[in-house]
Amino acid sequence: MDKKKQNTILAVPSACFWAVVATCLAGIAVGSVADYPINVLLAHKTALGAFFATYGSYFSYCLYPAAGACLFVGLREKGARYRLLAWTLLFVGYFMAVYYSNNYNGKAVRALFAYQPGQTSAWRSVASWLFWAALYAWVAPVVVRLADRSDADKLIAVGAAILLAGICADNVNLWLKQVASRPRFKYLLTLSEPQAAFRAARRAPGLTRAFDVENWPYVDANALRDAREDARRRYDPSLIPVIRGSDISAEALTLARRHIRQAGLEGKIEVFQKDLRELQLQERDICFLTNPPYGERLGDIKQCEALYRQMKPLIARHPGSRLCVITSHPGFERVAGMKAQKKTRLYNGRLECNFMRF
Repeated sequence: MDKKKQNTILAVPSACFWAVVATCLAGIAVGSVADYPINVLLAHKTALGAFFATYGSYFSYCLYPAAGACLFVGLREKGARYRLLAWTLLFVGYFMAVYYSNNYNGKAVRALFAYQPGQTSAWRSVASWLFWAALYAWVAPVVVRLADRSDADKLIAVGAAILLAGICADNVNLWLKQVASRPRFKYLLTLSEPQAAFRAARRAPGLTRAFDVENWPYVDANALRDAREDARRRYDPSLIPVIRGSDISAEALTLARRHIRQAGLEGKIEVFQKDLRELQLQERDICFLTNPPYGERLGDIKQCEALYRQMKPLIARHPGSRLCVITSHPGFERVAGMKAQKKTRLYNGRLECNFMRF
């Protein structure tokens, strides 16, 4: 007796397929607004939780080279004319896994190789990339070995579905993060003492740079020259207030001094080495601005929280002063023992943060 033919999608029962899709969409929605608190909770519960919270993305990114391998095998089975495309897609899947891993978890790996931008050899950064490349090297050969070559079209469909799902999930996740933070959502492109000084002195961004628009034949060169001259006249370094910065790291101070020198602000910004716990200034009406370590990789959360607890004593040592903090820690106010007067949600790159004023 013939059995009734079951509806399938990509060789999976349709009910199971749509259940997986619904589960993934729910996971994306929840993770978009609560991924960091969930990771913190996992990290504080068990060592296994900390491992998955920190490196769980590695297992999901294995899907990219796996998808590339499915496309590779399927296209190779279709004939020699698809060979170049097959190799290209295999490389794309492999590169995406390496790129996303280095982007999201590369900080710890670069620290492993003691890489410091501008301070150490660029080969150390290359070594961190090679670390991820070696970590994913096993995926494609295993999939190629195990792939069922009886239906090339099915392999191509599965590989394409996985690749597109991964790309869409990552971008939808970012979009939902942005939507969740509206209407006060802002991008934090960069925030540093030289730029604050330029703003105070009414210096236009890119005043000393050349722009491609200056070479366009249909743009009035005289108007551009007049605009640049007008910007130069507005720039008044005497308006820059007293800006001082401190750090416990001598290497960080060396880098800061180089940037100050490159910005032409020597004598306007002073930096010095000091432990936050020992910082005591004589001036009054101070505004402290700090971007403390976030602990987003979870391995050093307790160290970061110990630092956060020093913020309240800092303010106590400087009556009448203000404190502004950029942090991604969801419990910063609780840890620091202070209630922010105002909070603005923003993004530091792809990391959701709050700009808090105390």
